[in-house]
Amino acid sequence: MKLTAGKAFISSLFIISAALAACVDENKNLFDADKVKEIYHNTFPVQDVNPEMDWKTTQAATVNVTVNEDRGTQYLVRIFTANPLNSSSGARLLAEGYTDVNGKLETVMDYPVSLDAVFVMRTDAHNRHLLKYVSIENEKVNATFGTPAVNTRTMRAIVNNGIETLSPRKTESEISAMADQANELSSNTVIKAGEIYKIPVGETFRNNITTNGIRDGNKATVIIQGTWNPQGNLLQVETGIDIYVVHGGNIIIPQKKTLSLNKTSALTIFKGGRIEGGEDSKIYSTGADGKNYSYNAGNIQIEEIQFDGSNGILYNCGTMNIKKLNFQNVGARFINQGQLIAHKTNEHFTLENGCYAEIEEFNGHLKQGESCALVVEDYNPGKHWGRTVKMSKNSILTIKDDAELAGAQFTGPSDGHALIKIEDIESLQNFTSNGNIFYEVNEIDDDVSTEDWMDKFFDALKNSEGTISKYGESPIIIPAGDCTGEGNNVIEEGEDVETFPINHTYAFEDNYPAAGDYDFNDVVLNVTAENEYDDDDKNKLEEIKLKITLTAVGAAKQIGAGLRLVGIEKSAIKEIEFDEDEEEFRNTLPNSMFENAVMETNGNEIVIPLFGDAHKVYGSDYAAERPFINTQTLNKEKTYTLEISLEPSKKQSRPAITKSNLDFFIAYGQLGSRTEVHLYEFREAQATANGTIHQKNLDIAGNRTWAISIPQFRYPLEKVKITDAYPDFSKWATAGGQNIQFNKWYEQNVNENKIFK
Repeated sequence: MKLTAGKAFISSLFIISAALAACVDENKNLFDADKVKEIYHNTFPVQDVNPEMDWKTTQAATVNVTVNEDRGTQYLVRIFTANPLNSSSGARLLAEGYTDVNGKLETVMDYPVSLDAVFVMRTDAHNRHLLKYVSIENEKVNATFGTPAVNTRTMRAIVNNGIETLSPRKTESEISAMADQANELSSNTVIKAGEIYKIPVGETFRNNITTNGIRDGNKATVIIQGTWNPQGNLLQVETGIDIYVVHGGNIIIPQKKTLSLNKTSALTIFKGGRIEGGEDSKIYSTGADGKNYSYNAGNIQIEEIQFDGSNGILYNCGTMNIKKLNFQNVGARFINQGQLIAHKTNEHFTLENGCYAEIEEFNGHLKQGESCALVVEDYNPGKHWGRTVKMSKNSILTIKDDAELAGAQFTGPSDGHALIKIEDIESLQNFTSNGNIFYEVNEIDDDVSTEDWMDKFFDALKNSEGTISKYGESPIIIPAGDCTGEGNNVIEEGEDVETFPINHTYAFEDNYPAAGDYDFNDVVLNVTAENEYDDDDKNKLEEIKLKITLTAVGAAKQIGAGLRLVGIEKSAIKEIEFDEDEEEFRNTLPNSMFENAVMETNGNEIVIPLFGDAHKVYGSDYAAERPFINTQTLNKEKTYTLEISLEPSKKQSRPAITKSNLDFFIAYGQLGSRTEVHLYEFREAQATANGTIHQKNLDIAGNRTWAISIPQFRYPLEKVKITDAYPDFSKWATAGGQNIQFNKWYEQNVNENKIFK
């Protein structure tokens, strides 16, 4: 194998070498503090570093999650950086744990400071997942699934479903008694106020029902026991007439004809009564109001019903099959306590649904009663702004095709949960959701990398009581029935969600205490951490697994690396074991700057040697010639991983170790006096017992750093300053990490041709 030449110091280091020749020995008088300070200032890639800058790209947060579902059941809770139900989202696991017998999980997580919200997922024993999008506020993540003291899995009996129930103005028995006294309609009958008329059983009346217009006094009553099949060109029921269709009675509206109900006139159809119409038939009400509502307990099949009034009511507790429901003014209401089948509604339509409805194109407003169902093909296909949906507990809204949600306001119950099932979301601008709603989205796992609708959907649900899941995975069980249609059942088993723990990249400059070239690739470690819990008691942490991958070596000299567990006493760890490429890592320790031991014996801290020669991990030939490894695009080598298993002495529910304990550092020199390079955030911990950090140099350096840790970091190519690869790095350092826009410096405005791939 041909190996590339070793790394040479950049030109500035010739100047630095004279000034720093004696800085490693602070007892000599050659140390020129002013000169060193000037060199540090001139060579560091950012000259105006904010005095408050701590170089931290992650922060710790406490997590409190409550699951108010099946008591005594342990739920797995996981926290992600992105939507874990979408396989192309790049979601990374931040923390996980199991709820206790009270349904609570309290834990700690490390998260990128560029995040202001996380995805909280609860998973039951059958791999059924619920997902919430929750803000991180004051380093806290709080989320609740379900409502206290309410079992969301089964539907309870109801007394009132929350939708108004109306009665006919006169009962069937009253109308039956009135029919005995009624006058039979004839072709020349003129309706008079207060009078009662009828079309008898077995008779067909083919004329219009006419009047001079009853404006004052009692309304007239027309009872249809037989059939009314008007044949005129102008079918009008003038003001002041109540028409009652009793059992066996029938109104037939010819094709392309409109039956007009003027002002106070209204229809009442009792059970067993019918209205049927031909092609393009229509019922038109000009002024129906809350007192003069039309009432159906029978069967209506007609092409169109049009209401002009702003406070009219059409009430259905029977069955209706309508092609178009056309409400011309906001305020008119369709109250359904029966079965409604319709093709289309207009934008002013308001449905108060107390039972079951199917509408192909729903354009209006919805108020859904308890234990009721509405099934639509397309929601708001007219793209009207300001649609409202108000759901009661155990109610279902199913959108089988497209949902245009722009400007829509969805509200769920505060007691119990509603269910909204959506096949495909088309638009979401200014969509809002509040209350307890389970959203099931069928296409949630599609590759939506070119679309942003799912992100907007989660934004709309951020910090609300709403949850998102795949079809069939919300925990609400609603039996099938007349008002609930097919109801809702929970699938027996969901699919596993593949999880990838977040990777934290530790990138080092090796030339300390001299200035470096600041490509931050002299040693690159990628670290992931996973917690494993006891099989018998899932609240007890059994093991912490750290996977440390040596990804790149851009150094010219022998460099080792170690891990100090800051703040963790030796007695807190019962056992340390190694796995994966253990031999490649551990064989480099003899005669190095580290003790050849699982844990260094010198000192009271836990210091775990990782390797004593980064090049040698890759093989003895690399150790002999010391080439660049994985810092040049054309020189891509295999990486090696050391797995460290840490068994705590005492099992506990919270993680025993977080990122704030993980002090990864590099070192060179001799055991006992090795020079160590630590992250800036660990400077107060000083050096390990076997090393030195040249405190005088650190004091002069101020908050300049030779090491950084970044989530999912793609480091610069050889001899490329980090500011050339990542221009926003300077803005981040100048802002002191206080500007969230620049906290994403490693994700935005990246010079892709200057980073290793």
